[in-house]
Amino acid sequence: MKLKLNLKDKILKLRRWIEKIKENREGKPAMKTITHEQNLLHALMNNISDSIYFKDKENRFVMVNRAKAEHSGVTCKDMIGKTDFDFFPLEIAKQSFADDNLVMESGKSIIDRVEEIIHLNKIKHWVSVTKVPWYDEEGKIIGTIGITRDITERKKAEEVLLKSQQEFVSLFNSSPEALVYEDLDGTILNINPRFRGCVTMTSFA
Repeated sequence: MKLKLNLKDKILKLRRWIEKIKENREGKPAMKTITHEQNLLHALMNNISDSIYFKDKENRFVMVNRAKAEHSGVTCKDMIGKTDFDFFPLEIAKQSFADDNLVMESGKSIIDRVEEIIHLNKIKHWVSVTKVPWYDEEGKIIGTIGITRDITERKKAEEVLLKSQQEFVSLFNSSPEALVYEDLDGTILNINPRFRGCVTMTSFA
């Protein structure tokens, strides 16, 4: 839940900065103010380890942060005007296109969806993906805003934990010793087959 809120907060913050810059431009403020707002936006984007990207209605990148470019093996400038088909295998790019179109057509966000992706360098990653509609000043959807967080290490840790739990269950159930699993209050949580057999034999003795 905390991860979802963090990603959503970051996107909302980006939206506010962009809207503020647009408002300043419409009011024709001093160039110093515009530059300051742009610097804040760039500082926010480029000091976040998550990939941040803005796409137009044709799903072309119009702005990406440094992390997104680095994950794609190019510079930010190299990504502008291109699509996911230029950076991902065909099937993954198709799925990304479908997701972007769904967000724009429905106006509904995709929040913290876990996916396995493969970059063109064939390296696999687990990521948490959030995509929201990008609105213009008139409230019309003009594209999507996305944040992708690499959670590969978290997934690896979860897999190690799951494997450990499975091994424990296997040893517990196959042990020749009668075993009982209790919580701190002494409540029995589980018994293994050997213990169950002993109880059965005792009841018939």
